[in-house]
Amino acid sequence: MLRLVYSSRGAPVLGPLLQEKAQQLFPSLYPNDDPSSFKASSGWLDKFCSRHGIRQIALQGESLSADSAAIAPFVRELESRLKTGGYSSDQVFNADETGLWWRLMLSKSLVCRGERRAKNFKKAKERVTLLGCASASGTCRLPLAFINKSAKPRCFKNMDMNNLPVHYFSQQKSWMDARLFTDWFHHKFVPHVKRFCEENVIEYKILLLLDNAPAHPSIEMLCHDNVPSSKHNIS
Repeated sequence: MLRLVYSSRGAPVLGPLLQEKAQQLFPSLYPNDDPSSFKASSGWLDKFCSRHGIRQIALQGESLSADSAAIAPFVRELESRLKTGGYSSDQVFNADETGLWWRLMLSKSLVCRGERRAKNFKKAKERVTLLGCASASGTCRLPLAFINKSAKPRCFKNMDMNNLPVHYFSQQKSWMDARLFTDWFHHKFVPHVKRFCEENVIEYKILLLLDNAPAHPSIEMLCHDNVPSSKHNIS
């Protein structure tokens, strides 16, 4: 029940809330007992959580803010396009970015019982952006695209950046932008996927799924001149 309340409304369930609710429900659950005989103490709360396997976790992400109803038409359109276009799972790709805060400290800490609060360092702001891309079948996975602020960090001074196990890019704020994405698409994605299709005798007809992030260029921009639009379908 508690899990259902949280997942449906996205509101955190706290210990004091459970204690207050237990105090309210006691008379209806035990009408023959004196309501004042029950105290929803901290000890009761610990035992209640232990019996029902309830534990404290940190809230993450914004998945509950997604509009499920708005997704349904896209799913139907995608299924129709896959069917009419004759795409196999080897020909359907998805690409998306994520941020990596590589020096970020933990937001929680264990402290002694007598300490009322824990001091913390100023949060580090160093971050990079990673772009992952793979086919629906998982048989074709591109190396991660790695976006950093510096074009060539000091630690790579004597190294050929093309020999790194990732596709390295640089941008002033370590973000993905339309220029970098277009560069990645034409010089990393297209050659890699074309080679994959040739080696596995697969028709070179690719459906690339993207979200509507501002950094993702339009179909017209990506397919202009270098790549014929009839060969690449981008959603």
